[in-house]
Amino acid sequence: MKQIAAPLLVILIASCQKLRPDSVAVPNYPDINKIYTNQIQQLHNKHLIKEISLDFKNETDTSLMDSTDWKDELSFLAEIDP
Repeated sequence: MKQIAAPLLVILIASCQKLRPDSVAVPNYPDINKIYTNQIQQLHNKHLIKEISLDFKNETDTSLMDSTDWKDELSFLAEIDP
């Protein structure tokens, strides 16, 4: 039994080594500015409905928004930099 255990131990230890990858893949991030610009173009002259709830009181505000309004509303997207 000891003769079989030694080779198995060597195989087990050898298999635990971390293998270094030949190359590291660079993540492919989306073009946030392109997404931001396309979204604004699609939403131009669309209605925005905002609903607010506080202490069981609800308020709803509807407004027609042009591209400048949407730029303000979606400005957080322009700040994303993966």
